[in-house]
Amino acid sequence: MITDSIPTISVLRDTIEVIDASQVSLFYADMIGKQQGQFNLLLVAIGVIVATVLTATWWWNYKASKAQITEEIQTGLKKYQRLFTAHKASTEELIDAEVDKRIKKQVEALSSQMITDLETFKKSITNDSKKMRANLCRIFALHCSSDNGFFNSASWWLSAFEDYLAINNGEFEQISIDAYVEALEECLAKEIISDDQKESIAGIIERTSKIPDVYTDQRNKAKKLLKKIEEKAKKAEEK
Repeated sequence: MITDSIPTISVLRDTIEVIDASQVSLFYADMIGKQQGQFNLLLVAIGVIVATVLTATWWWNYKASKAQITEEIQTGLKKYQRLFTAHKASTEELIDAEVDKRIKKQVEALSSQMITDLETFKKSITNDSKKMRANLCRIFALHCSSDNGFFNSASWWLSAFEDYLAINNGEFEQISIDAYVEALEECLAKEIISDDQKESIAGIIERTSKIPDVYTDQRNKAKKLLKKIEEKAKKAEEK
């Protein structure tokens, strides 16, 4: 048995190649290097995929956030635009109301001043007119007296007195009322009134009754004289 196995072992030794330990280590090193390279490629691929996903996610979030922010900004702008418009309208309304109030106040003040000035001017014109008319009446009264037309003179003196009284010219009021009474006395003593004068005597009596109480004596005396002048005219007519 033993002798038979020896040749077999010898054959096996001759047929099996003896592998050197250094070659084995190089083999495994090369295989590990290849696997490491494949692993590195896998890591790079995974990194690229992750980077792509992250980039896409960031880009999506950026676009979404940008759209949301833009929408919020637009909404905010519209809101503040409405508030600004409302505030502007209310402010303009207040300003317009204040301006209208000021203008109205100025117009009212100006109108009031113009009315006052106009009234003053009218009064001045009226007073000047009455003063001029009173002076003319006084001149006519003196002219009638110089022609012995005492009744007409008395009528002019009464008109002058009324105008001087209207402009509160006390000095010429007194002169005119005294001259009026004096002209009536001259008329009663020296003149008989005509038919035309008879028609006007009623009006003169009415005007005489309106003479103020401050001239009561002249008023009462003039009324008595007018009554006598009227009676004298009636008697002259009967004859």
